[in-house]
Amino acid sequence: MKQKCKRNGCYEPADCRHGYCVKHCPQRHNHRLLSYSVRSTPKDSSPHVGVEIEVEFPTIQDRDRALPLKAHHDGSLPQNCSAEFKLLAKADKIVKKSMEFANELWTRRARATRRCGLHVHLDMRQVTKQRIAEAMTWFKATQETWFKLMPPSRRENDYVKKLDSINYTEHYTWAHLTPYKTLEVRLHSSTTNPYKLEGWLTALIHLQRKIHDSAYVFPAEGTSENDAFWAVFADCPKTGKEYLQTRKSQNGIVNDYAFNPIEETNAA
Repeated sequence: MKQKCKRNGCYEPADCRHGYCVKHCPQRHNHRLLSYSVRSTPKDSSPHVGVEIEVEFPTIQDRDRALPLKAHHDGSLPQNCSAEFKLLAKADKIVKKSMEFANELWTRRARATRRCGLHVHLDMRQVTKQRIAEAMTWFKATQETWFKLMPPSRRENDYVKKLDSINYTEHYTWAHLTPYKTLEVRLHSSTTNPYKLEGWLTALIHLQRKIHDSAYVFPAEGTSENDAFWAVFADCPKTGKEYLQTRKSQNGIVNDYAFNPIEETNAA
């Protein structure tokens, strides 16, 4: 159990090493959650993954005091009580960091509503244009299967459009290339459930490794869409593969009863 803030009259949990909450530390030292990466670019050439989690808070006060990590605003969300939090880490570290952060969001009353999304940036700095083109061709060929893994709130969303041309840089398509040399996958709905994050990120990191492996050959043209999709994830780690299979078996409707008490029927 956390101790409460030392400031008289304040009942917020103590986050900094001096025993104060995020607003009341007199020395304004870094707080515990600032150990999360907030850099906009990686420091070395090893594959990184960026995660953007959109959430809404019950009140503006909850949003402003929720976390010492900077809250960004996203144009797709209401301005008052919403926020987008960004994490960046090496591919082998991002799952643990994201799970811890999601749990912290939940304890601070952040909620993932139907308006919120989960955006994952896969590092493509070391990948050739030809290889990226091969991956994007596979994305387009299998996108119907991808969309079937998601709830209606993501399938019918102006901020998550399907690929319909060879222009793979349009921001609001569900998978696209960014100016930061990343491949952004914005299909999944937001969540404060760390186990969903673990499954989704594990699957996407597996896909990132496939793209980086120039010896791997994506399924040939003419392969059925369903087979082409699952062929890539055949050797995916168990956590990621089972998560995708669960989403498929439940037609994309995976409820968050424990993590969304405000919207118990919110499917993510």
